[in-house]
Amino acid sequence: MERGRRWQVVTISCALVTLAAGIVTISCRVVVNPAARVVRRDGAPVPLTPKMLDLLLALMRRRGAAASRTELLADVWNGRAGLGPRTVDTHVMELRKRLEDDPASPRHILTVSKIGYRFEP
Repeated sequence: MERGRRWQVVTISCALVTLAAGIVTISCRVVVNPAARVVRRDGAPVPLTPKMLDLLLALMRRRGAAASRTELLADVWNGRAGLGPRTVDTHVMELRKRLEDDPASPRHILTVSKIGYRFEP
């Protein structure tokens, strides 16, 4: 880890641990640095679009609480006209492909039936 940088660690299958200087360990393989807008998996950079990163951070901020697609559209896309719930679904699918071990059976970015999504560390 570079000195002076603050990292939020999203670790798959490790306990949630909050450390000093804004560092949060959520899983063992994915590291999120919100200030630098950098995501790494197993040490390698993960290419995310700005909206994918915003969506991931919006889900993480809810700390396990479900978020509706409408709420996520408002938070991440500022309620832009012409965007529907499939926009959120498509971005979630891409996040799962890039961050989950098995995107077909996600452990962290979960679907909440008839509501939307939630993030589980």
